[in-house]
Amino acid sequence: FDEVQTGWARTGELFCWMHEGPDARPDIMCVGKSVSGGFAPVSGILANEELMSLYGPGSHGSTFGGCPISSCIAYAALHAIEEEKLVEQAREKGEWVAERLAAIAERAPRIKEVRGKGMMFGIELTQDGPDGHHFTELLLEKGAIIKDTHHWVLRFTPPIVASKEDLEFALGCLEEVFCGQTADA
Repeated sequence: FDEVQTGWARTGELFCWMHEGPDARPDIMCVGKSVSGGFAPVSGILANEELMSLYGPGSHGSTFGGCPISSCIAYAALHAIEEEKLVEQAREKGEWVAERLAAIAERAPRIKEVRGKGMMFGIELTQDGPDGHHFTELLLEKGAIIKDTHHWVLRFTPPIVASKEDLEFALGCLEEVFCGQTADA
């Protein structure tokens, strides 16, 4: 499984596959990005014992692998996930954000669907007007950074540690853009 974007509490579980239960446990998965808190390049492969036993000591290397600073940062990030209860924060804040996004979507004809888990959301747009990039530009003018992907989906992934005030600000920007006078632009 690829847990580079979805892993480390982002979706309200430590890894996204956990939403499907223990039978979904992967044999191997890729992890990265947030395991360093955004401060250093860190990625990894996690696998079951059977697969990992295929690699003996020194049989796999990487040009930049094993950087002590990156390793220390990842170690600290893993402790923060547990100590700051980031899984629970993502789940609780995500439920609240999902409710707010659903309320905005009900009043916004350009929003076809809102989907997500934890603090990772996709806002799918109808294809009867400007694409997602247009809306990311409008949101940026208001101070909210939201990524468009595949033309018709906005990826809304606020930091798990975002304050309620910061989330209110971002949601307010979305509401203004999709429910205000610029909605038909």
